[in-house]
Amino acid sequence: SGVLSLMRTVALDEKAHGVRANAVAPTAIRTATNVADMGDKADYVERESVADVVAFLASPLARNVSGQTITLA
Repeated sequence: SGVLSLMRTVALDEKAHGVRANAVAPTAIRTATNVADMGDKADYVERESVADVVAFLASPLARNVSGQTITLA
């Protein structure tokens, strides 16, 4: 909750300067370690899906997106 509060504060305080702040909140990401620890039947978010969201948020398409938490499940 501390990270989300910081992100929202930065988004509000720095909006006038063109700074955007967002958070990406994936559930378990499929990695070799997670699969070894939790098994292959668990629900995972693919690494590429996380990368796609981050790339979108860094793109001009998301120029009006700020102060948001993007949940990936």
